Amino acid sequence: MPEPDINAIAAGFVFETPRLQVRPLRADDESVYCDLYTDAETQRHTGGALAASAAARSFGAALAAPRRRPLRRLFLMLCDRRDGRGLGLVGLNGIDESARRTEIGILMTPQARGAGYAREGFGALAGQIFRRFPIDEIYVQYARQNIGADRLATGVGFRYADRPGLACGADQRVAVMYSERVVLSHFETLAR
Repeated sequence: MPEPDINAIAAGFVFETPRLQVRPLRADDESVYCDLYTDAETQRHTGGALAASAAARSFGAALAAPRRRPLRRLFLMLCDRRDGRGLGLVGLNGIDESARRTEIGILMTPQARGAGYAREGFGALAGQIFRRFPIDEIYVQYARQNIGADRLATGVGFRYADRPGLACGADQRVAVMYSERVVLSHFETLAR
């Protein structure tokens, strides 16, 4: 059976949760994207806020990413289902079809933080990735001092991991989640 075309999957990767619509990044999302990447508070646990010109270039690359082959990155907007307003951004990074693995990350607007949107969107995203993409392992990587990211990841089912092949510095934490296919295979192997 041929592998699915993940670029085609990415183009139609839309889903809803009780309060959110999650959809691919569009040209009219530039202001939300750039606000997230230029905000010092939002970027305090990353490499730091970008200059406006760098954020605009980054947005152009993020918008073009789903058209690249092989697909390596995909950015999705978390939008309020009621009014369509952008509440945050989730990204699939380092999509590796041969390893059946991807990293995911999330950034929320200041107005959306603390309202449960991140947990709702992040948890649903993991499930949708496993259902729709040929992915069996999702990992998150974040600064150890980022308690919010730690609570979010472990709260939706990620477990701490020290996986070979995943870059993790002393100040970083990696957590991983596996698809049902991997978990069942593991238990079938143990039962033999």
